[in-house]
Amino acid sequence: MKAKALLFDLDGTLLNTLEDLADSFNYSLQQSGFPTHETESYKQFVGEGALKAIERALPEGEKNPEIIQKVLSVFNHHYFQNCFKKTKPYEGILPLLEKLKSEKIRLGIITNKSQHFAEQTVLYYFKNNFDLLIGEQKSFPKKPDPKSVFYALDYFQVSKDEVYFIGDSKTDMQTAQNAGIKSIGVLWGFRTKKELIDNQANVLIEQPEKILKYIL
Repeated sequence: MKAKALLFDLDGTLLNTLEDLADSFNYSLQQSGFPTHETESYKQFVGEGALKAIERALPEGEKNPEIIQKVLSVFNHHYFQNCFKKTKPYEGILPLLEKLKSEKIRLGIITNKSQHFAEQTVLYYFKNNFDLLIGEQKSFPKKPDPKSVFYALDYFQVSKDEVYFIGDSKTDMQTAQNAGIKSIGVLWGFRTKKELIDNQANVLIEQPEKILKYIL
């Protein structure tokens, strides 16, 4: 059955945000007197919101809420000013979105990035390509809770078998499972092929254009 809607993760799926995220997290750690990490380490730290990433990046014994909030405040200020420096869409994403729009497929993003930063980056890189954007906010629990997916199904007026969830991590695959929809795991993102397989990705793809094979 042809897909009528696609739901995408953002970081590690549509946008390679790793370097800008790592730079801002490291700046916030350094300013708060804590050691920094190699950029590659943030592939495992990010994915469940900035607060969780900071908790993972802090040394053992320093993960109390007061410290986390202090580092988060510095991160938010720095990332707001620097989130466009090195970030870019993955190769093939922009042509894919053009093709999907020409096929009248509704497009949404469900991300654990804060709603503010998600709106800022999506507008900058993708203009009006997406019909729906749900980031971290009070109205919705974070992925892998399926509430945001159920909202998207209702918003797009599509059934579960007419939509795919596309992402690069176990959180995305678990979100699809929890919502009872099909998943596509992308191999160009932050996490490993093994993680996607272990979390029951229905399909694995190596290039964005390969999505078309499964949804048209």
